[in-house]
Amino acid sequence: MSALRVAVLEDEETTAQVYQEYLRRIPGVECVAVLHTQEQAGRYLAQRRHLRQDPGIDLFLVDMNLPDGHGLEVLRGLRAAGWHGGAIALTAAGERSVVRAAMASGVADYLLKPFTFDDFAARVSRYRDLQRRLGGSGSIPDQEQLDRIFGSETPQRRIDLPKGLVAETLVQVREALDAAGTALSARETAAVAGLSRVTARRYLEHLVDTGQAQRSARHGTQGRPEVEYVRTGKS
Repeated sequence: MSALRVAVLEDEETTAQVYQEYLRRIPGVECVAVLHTQEQAGRYLAQRRHLRQDPGIDLFLVDMNLPDGHGLEVLRGLRAAGWHGGAIALTAAGERSVVRAAMASGVADYLLKPFTFDDFAARVSRYRDLQRRLGGSGSIPDQEQLDRIFGSETPQRRIDLPKGLVAETLVQVREALDAAGTALSARETAAVAGLSRVTARRYLEHLVDTGQAQRSARHGTQGRPEVEYVRTGKS
């Protein structure tokens, strides 16, 4: 499956470099452009249109406050040109009016600065997985699958999680184990789900505690045996 193509719009050079490094650490993701101003973004998109190419962007990471304009103006320009990709706001702008305008422009998630790699990776990975689940043709057969795609849960499926755990990230970890079809270590799970190893281990241990996974020692490796996890039949 092709990688999720991500463009970054961020005026601070150092911050943009951090985002690039973050994206390199998330499996199945490719950074295709780093833009720093509204003018630069406009030139990039105009050039692509001039060459009769699509923008080549599946996900746009958008800063709101740019030195020469606003990130939403760039996003609106993309929408007007017929682009149907996703967008995530990465910004210090927390005004309700800005959040409402972002939602109206099709922003799928909104992350306030400062944030950690885990915060960043969880949102990008969630969108990557959403695109994968929506791939192909045909119909989506039932409400349960639609709920999973849209990140919502029916009352019957809603559960109370320990403090510090997030339902969306738990789904990511559970789906990583399901997709593997074999036992994974915390390190391997982290690589698939786009999380840190420490975070992946916390969620894996929760799955063990709730009977959704089993833990065992992986032998045959150098040094101390590595702990591995495998899904059980319980959802």
